[in-house]
Amino acid sequence: MNQPIATPGCAADSERIEVVRIKLLREGGSAVVQELRDADLVLARWAAHDRGKRSLGFEVTFGDGSSLRGRYEYRCSKKGRPSLTRYMRQAFSGLSQAPASWPRGTRFLTAPGADLARYAIGAP
Repeated sequence: MNQPIATPGCAADSERIEVVRIKLLREGGSAVVQELRDADLVLARWAAHDRGKRSLGFEVTFGDGSSLRGRYEYRCSKKGRPSLTRYMRQAFSGLSQAPASWPRGTRFLTAPGADLARYAIGAP
């Protein structure tokens, strides 16, 4: 199960809204997993065979039916590996601001006024 990010003053973990499905789409392949940790493993496997800049479409669905959709552009190298978890944390930081500051192409489809602190984004 995903380990939620601790946020001061947010709802108890039992009230957190968990990730239930992650769909990854790229040229030449796709995958569906249930945890961000598994999505990072798929990305690492794909990146091990690629070099240079790549792009990945994703859709993360949460237990309340909300979803986060977008494109994750990453660079394949021997120095580091891509992390959808890290990208999601950055995206959620931006979601609390005006849409113009969100990562390009990112859309969060949820009820207006949703408490973003309740959405569980897994630890790497």
